Amino acid sequence: MAKKTEIVPAGFDNPALSPANLANTLEILETNLGADAAIGISDLDRIKVPNGAKSFLVPSLEGEQTESELRGIVLLARTNRAFWRSNTISDEPPACYSDDGITGIGEPGGACATCPLAQFGSAKVYVEGSNSDNGQACKQSVAIFLLTEDGFLPKMLRLPPTSIKAWRQYLVSLTGRMLKVTDVITTFDIEVVKNAAGQPYSSINPHFGGRLDPETAANVAKLAEAMLPRLRTIRVAPESLNEDTLDVDAA
Repeated sequence: MAKKTEIVPAGFDNPALSPANLANTLEILETNLGADAAIGISDLDRIKVPNGAKSFLVPSLEGEQTESELRGIVLLARTNRAFWRSNTISDEPPACYSDDGITGIGEPGGACATCPLAQFGSAKVYVEGSNSDNGQACKQSVAIFLLTEDGFLPKMLRLPPTSIKAWRQYLVSLTGRMLKVTDVITTFDIEVVKNAAGQPYSSINPHFGGRLDPETAANVAKLAEAMLPRLRTIRVAPESLNEDTLDVDAA
């Protein structure tokens, strides 16, 4: 019988999570934002990935920094959808959008799972100027709220449609090992690949970066308990999804 390999806890150096600072961290959150104050999407630092790039643009006090890898704890991941009738990037709001990836608001609206605009291959039919053979007319993305080692407010990373499969596979892998995504460190890197038509796009890939020690995991759970009600009410602007995604089919 094979010997079971024990996962050695990985370090996560965020001062806000230390036993000495956690109570103060939660007090600051409550005092400054109150029990019911929502956090807007513009209040959080947003990590960007220009399409075709191999690095992340991460906000910092010194300005945007270029990073080849991200490392942090995923506090929340939310699926979003948005549909534009034209493939041309503009300031025009989407005709239909969904904050949860389940129910669409607008035209046509309704259940996303059965909507014809959410089916693969629908982009060419419903989106003017689309050259995508397999793409969805209604673009899907996942908003990742990532707690890094600098500060206790998470940063937001949006996974484009071409990265969602890798994200789901990562979650399934954690689930099969009885690990919660909030109990582990997740790293993200970027691979530039080309689709069948030769178009390059950035694929954001998650990786297991180590399991948190029990004390840190417990402190993350306490911070998440205070943060999640606010993060779940954030309106992720669907307009920005049109800028983050290119009309390409994943390879």
